[in-house]
Amino acid sequence: MLICRDCGQTFEEEEAKTVSEYAGEYWGAPARREYSVCPYCGSEDFEKAVPCEICGEYFDPDEIYYADKWRICLGCKDEIEKKYREWTQEIEAAFSGTFDKIEQAVIGELQMDGVID
Repeated sequence: MLICRDCGQTFEEEEAKTVSEYAGEYWGAPARREYSVCPYCGSEDFEKAVPCEICGEYFDPDEIYYADKWRICLGCKDEIEKKYREWTQEIEAAFSGTFDKIEQAVIGELQMDGVID
């Protein structure tokens, strides 16, 4: 799968259009230059697309976040980070005050034992 850097469309290699144009002469014979272009916009600026391992869509390699063995698009990365923040907030809310109570109990024990004032 390829992705055009100009129009953002993805396409298979065999879908790329081949353009042949006159490039002057070579040893007295006409020379031609052949190259592939995007079938949607005609741009020569395309490269291999990278699939996101979460949503499955293809992206420009510059739009992919690489984490260990994972390749994740920036949209999925943002969604994961959002869900992580929500999850940690839920955990903090669920244990709200628990650590304060433990700390108070430990301090109380240390004060009773005369370890601290």
